[in-house]
Amino acid sequence: MARLIALVYNWWNIFTRLAQRDRHLEAVTSRQMRLHAAGRFVTSGRRNILRLTSTNALAEKVRLVRDRIGTFLNRLTAEQLNVEVAWAFILSTAFAAWLKEKTLHPVAEGSQTLLPLTT
Repeated sequence: MARLIALVYNWWNIFTRLAQRDRHLEAVTSRQMRLHAAGRFVTSGRRNILRLTSTNALAEKVRLVRDRIGTFLNRLTAEQLNVEVAWAFILSTAFAAWLKEKTLHPVAEGSQTLLPLTT
């Protein structure tokens, strides 16, 4: 159970880093901003749209964060990326402050995939 909780906590930290790259947000404070929204999935033609309506008092700030995450997800899904390149993109974006805007590029070495820093 402890491993599962640690895994969820780590994924939540990565998710919030995609929303606000410049600082760490604790789950207790960030969860209320990220989860209080009603969603509706709309299919129109060939487009699938997820419409979110926030009920939070900080709705404008939440909208900006959601837009930032949406832009990231659109870029991630629009390009034909293999798994290694997609992970490098996700981690480079989430940890841009720590990487000092450097990007990770996957390098296969045997059965391992390494993500060395490049300038």
